[in-house]
Amino acid sequence: MRGEGTMIIKPVTAQTIAASLAVTQTAFADVAAANRVTRLRQSAQYRPDYDIVVVDDQERVVGHAMLMASMLADQRIWVLASLSVLPELQGNGLGGAMIGYLEAQVADNGGRAIAVMGDADYYQTFGFVAASQFDIQAPADVREDFLIKPMMADALAHLHGVVQFDSAFSAHE
Repeated sequence: MRGEGTMIIKPVTAQTIAASLAVTQTAFADVAAANRVTRLRQSAQYRPDYDIVVVDDQERVVGHAMLMASMLADQRIWVLASLSVLPELQGNGLGGAMIGYLEAQVADNGGRAIAVMGDADYYQTFGFVAASQFDIQAPADVREDFLIKPMMADALAHLHGVVQFDSAFSAHE
């Protein structure tokens, strides 16, 4: 199937929730990642339009991405809380397509920035830079690279400090 067929990005629906969790669990080889997505969907800050799937031409969910609301100083920013693609389809640009879709959503809604925890080499290809360049830090329990991408000029000019994640993100299983 690699490279074949049409892929469509769309918001999660009641019909795709279970499949999105299965993709997340498979991609991370960890049920905790899927459990975290479930908790974030129950958060008061949850935005269904920032929770998306990629479906193939057979309507099979093959990718999932979600942003969570977070606070930096007194401003809301968004954090990529989940980005997953079925292992057999990784490397085909689906992750980047989902990032681009979510960036457009945030920019259209006047959002300041998107942050991400993960592989700096991967995320830098999409314009993310080390958050430390803006004097922005991740919460203490983040052990991965922490990057950020402003959605508009000077979006982070007067913001600095530690990003406060939604409590559902780090809640224990």
